[in-house]
Amino acid sequence: MRISKAFDALKNGLIAPEKVYESSIETALAIFALAVFVLATVATFSAYVEDGSADLRAEAMVLSEYGMAPSSGEEGADPVVSTATKTFITVFGGAIMMSLGKIGVLAWVFMVLGRFMTDAVISFRIALASVGATALIDLLQGLFLVPLHLALGTVRWGLHLGSLVAPTEAPFLFTWLQRIDLFSIWQYLAIGVIMAVWSGLHKKFGLVVGSVVYVVVQLLFAAVTLLSWFTSKTV
Repeated sequence: MRISKAFDALKNGLIAPEKVYESSIETALAIFALAVFVLATVATFSAYVEDGSADLRAEAMVLSEYGMAPSSGEEGADPVVSTATKTFITVFGGAIMMSLGKIGVLAWVFMVLGRFMTDAVISFRIALASVGATALIDLLQGLFLVPLHLALGTVRWGLHLGSLVAPTEAPFLFTWLQRIDLFSIWQYLAIGVIMAVWSGLHKKFGLVVGSVVYVVVQLLFAAVTLLSWFTSKTV
């Protein structure tokens, strides 16, 4: 029963985020578990499929020299590296750990900034379920990006600002710019709406919180990217 409601929550997270709360907070852990499975599956699928392209493997090797990794269907997805030499369990297990970390950290950021901006009583459980309920947006992004990458032989193109630069010529800038993506903007706004409505607020508060969290996260990634670039120049 809870798994069924968790599926409903993910479906609403994609098409009607203001209705996710109808699944009830008791399904929060089921939503979280299902979301981790979806994200891990997307990352594993992306890694294995894109590893079949010689052009994508060569591009990934260049990026990996700078410690950079292109996004394959989700933020923080596994880079395209020789997955043929890895076992499925290793790849999928790593994807699960990354998915756990992504959902957990993002839920914490949404909870803290949401409480600060609205004075609402937002529990970590609500924030966790809100982030998890948007997992199908990651899936949709993966279904869009992977065929595009394979068809064009590069991770450069997508609905993100990374398309403005060549990934192998400006790996640090590309890594940051690719995060400014229409799918991720959609996802953050949806998370904000879900969390706000679930906490008894109007969805307009969620749109504001989602926008602010998105800007804060991108600025943090910009700082990390700048530090990585600076470190690479001084080594």
